[in-house]
Amino acid sequence: MSDIPIHSMLYRTNQVWYATNREKTVVGLSAGQPKVLRYLLTHPKSLQKDIAANCDIEAATASLIINRMLKVGLIQDEHVTNDKRASCLSITPKGESAYNEWITYTDSLEEEMLKGFSQEEKDAFKYYLMRAYKNLTGKDME
Repeated sequence: MSDIPIHSMLYRTNQVWYATNREKTVVGLSAGQPKVLRYLLTHPKSLQKDIAANCDIEAATASLIINRMLKVGLIQDEHVTNDKRASCLSITPKGESAYNEWITYTDSLEEEMLKGFSQEEKDAFKYYLMRAYKNLTGKDME
């Protein structure tokens, strides 16, 4: 077994994952946008604060990501009844299409990354990542 610390392994693997995604410029989605789209697919008409909390990003970061997504038509907003400042956000057909393209690409990248892993090893890997996430955040990964 390697004497490389786990934090170094996680960092290096994460860097390679993102570098590979950047090289491909997958369907024009920037970092942060796929997780917002994923959340809105299962939670339509969500508030920005709920998106930020679920995606583990700061409110200011969420605001930047969301504004860019609104500008290019990946998501849409509707103002809620009495509060003109708050709006509910939903994914558009364009956003759903971009997300599906992104999923197709990342599924193939994941398949490459886990080549040679048995199904039991893949399940264990997911379990360990989910456990580590819960240890750090105190919440279950959705």
